[in-house]
Amino acid sequence: MGLDGVELLMAVEETFDISIADEEAATVITVGDLQSLVLSKVEAVANAPCLTAHVFYRMRRALMELYEVPRMELAPALPLTPLIPMEHRRAHWDSLGGSMNLTLPALRRPRALVWAINLSLLFFMISAFLAGQFGALSLWMTLAFLVAGAVLWWLAYRVTRPFAVHFPNLRTLGDLARATLHNNTSTLAATRQTWSAPLVWEVLCGLIIEKIGVDFDEITPDARIVDDLGIE
Repeated sequence: MGLDGVELLMAVEETFDISIADEEAATVITVGDLQSLVLSKVEAVANAPCLTAHVFYRMRRALMELYEVPRMELAPALPLTPLIPMEHRRAHWDSLGGSMNLTLPALRRPRALVWAINLSLLFFMISAFLAGQFGALSLWMTLAFLVAGAVLWWLAYRVTRPFAVHFPNLRTLGDLARATLHNNTSTLAATRQTWSAPLVWEVLCGLIIEKIGVDFDEITPDARIVDDLGIE
């Protein structure tokens, strides 16, 4: 088996958390054979899906449905900024999370705005505390000002929510998939199931496209991996 085939098998093993022996790989002629082998492996060990891959393919399907982005373009290394531009980013972000039925990482406000809010309210609360210490305010008035400061801080973040349009240290679609998994680990772990045949097929197609660059329409269960898809 050539380098392309070895890389594909390694990607399959890593994604599905399985091991494929050389003699088993030798029996794989078509993509359908590979799907059957993977299904036998995950069923035999009752293995649950790789959640990072699961989130990525879930995200890819949502992006294809929402924005009609070609499947070939949606690779883990794809930069986020051209895909989800600044204009109307909050609306796109909410739509994507809703379509995936997962909580995406929160978008961030500009750093200058965050600093302005925090420093202003910190100054307000320190002033109230010092005024109480020096007798300008009674104890109850000081406590009231401190509570008011906390309420103002909460209101400031609520009011400035529309300005939260910056990615939280995310550069690529793969980064977003990993961060989304982190936000939804308990939910996904509680609801995940063993690999179904359709999900295995979806993931295999994605791996073949990513590693080889063939067209999605060329991938069928009867497609021969070497002769038809050109995987050496």
